Amino acid sequence: IGVVNIAAAAGGLVAGGMAEMYGRKAAICLANLFFLVGSLAIAAAQGFWLLFAGRALQGVGVGFALVVAPVFTAELVPAAQRGMLVSLSDCSTNLGILLGYSSGLVFLHTPSGWRWMFAVGGVPAVLIVLVIWAVPESPRWLVGVGRDRTALSALNALYTSALAADKFLADIQGEREAAARSEHSGSWRQVLWHEDGVLRGMIWRGLAIAFFSQAIGTEAVVYYAPEIVRAAGVRSDRDVLLATMAIGGVKLLVLLVASQLFDRLGRRPLLLASGVGLLAGLVTMAAGELVPSERAARALALGGLCGYMGAFSLGFSPLTYVMCSELFPSSVRARAMSLALFVTRIVAGVISSSFVSLREALGPANAWLLFAPVAALAFVFVLVAIPETKGHSLEEIADVFRRKQRAPRARPREAAPR
Repeated sequence: IGVVNIAAAAGGLVAGGMAEMYGRKAAICLANLFFLVGSLAIAAAQGFWLLFAGRALQGVGVGFALVVAPVFTAELVPAAQRGMLVSLSDCSTNLGILLGYSSGLVFLHTPSGWRWMFAVGGVPAVLIVLVIWAVPESPRWLVGVGRDRTALSALNALYTSALAADKFLADIQGEREAAARSEHSGSWRQVLWHEDGVLRGMIWRGLAIAFFSQAIGTEAVVYYAPEIVRAAGVRSDRDVLLATMAIGGVKLLVLLVASQLFDRLGRRPLLLASGVGLLAGLVTMAAGELVPSERAARALALGGLCGYMGAFSLGFSPLTYVMCSELFPSSVRARAMSLALFVTRIVAGVISSSFVSLREALGPANAWLLFAPVAALAFVFVLVAIPETKGHSLEEIADVFRRKQRAPRARPREAAPR
């Protein structure tokens, strides 16, 4: 299992460069080819190393998909629906996890059922490779590589108004000209330390959100969820799987509801609500480890688990890649998204590999409380450092930050002369 996180981190770092060189659609196709070959390798494996290679290829596909899909969606859709549509990639990920559990149940009593389970997982990859070519390429990428006429054709396919398409093209061209003034435009150096202070701040804010999305203990909670279910009285493996699926179903339902609110209520309110809910869930699970009553402990553990997963689905799960796709400038968007994914996978890997030891060393309650200050810090960070991006085009978001930076501080009134 651990190889998937490592391979996803590595694949994500490569994905940004591939998306910049060959286009978003080609990178998405490559991601699904990794999925397909990896799934077939696992299904056919007769020994450890082919199984290992298959999982590694799947991990690389995960890295590619998590980088390119949000970037492609954000660059393709109107600002008014961007929050909902970009967040649907997270909904699709959770739906895929549920379908994976379901296929496990379907093939539970089938000879070599696990092979069929992985083989069936390659079918969606084939469908995406076939269907993706019916979708226009990202106009922003096309303009970035000098294919303005093709970009205008893509915009005319996306917008019913030719005037709106022309205006959009002019905005993208203006951003390209501004980025071209830098000799390091689109480079890793610009990702890590952009010469424009405002854009540098936007990139680092996006990376901070990516860091918090995992540092709040997500991997630990997901890892320990089956144990919480068992502690609540569920005994058989099949019933534990069904209960875990039910929690995943609730998570998916919250994601779907939340996705309808991002473009109505905004990103900030839901991120702040998510931070509060995560903190409350962690404290509740810790309380469940301390109360003497077994019945109360079960109720608190399950309530805290469901509350935590719901709060994560409300904000930090779907909005991480929404915010990153909005905060990263077009000239470095794919590469910066690669770095954001790398951060999430490394933090997730550290937490998942160390949580059991932390739980034994600190005790169950303190292990949950260890993440509580991080959730509180995430709330404060969003409150202080993240302005609202709802309704703004990707080109306008930098202006939002510039206006915030230029906002005059209130000056004390001078005493009137007597």
